[in-house]
Amino acid sequence: VNPKATLTFDDADQIPVWARPYVATAAEAGLIKGNGDGKFNPNASSTRAEAVTLILAMLNSKK
Repeated sequence: VNPKATLTFDDADQIPVWARPYVATAAEAGLIKGNGDGKFNPNASSTRAEAVTLILAMLNSKK
């Protein structure tokens, strides 16, 4: 986790403070990209497809 990672999502202020460095680090690593309109939607539910996409991105980043 990079505590100096920067959040670029338009709704970054809705991400809990404790989670911001984790979300920013994952975004900088290319593991998460948001929903396409510049938002992360931290209060929305995740789909199974989104969970699988994240898991595969994490597994592929270790190769």
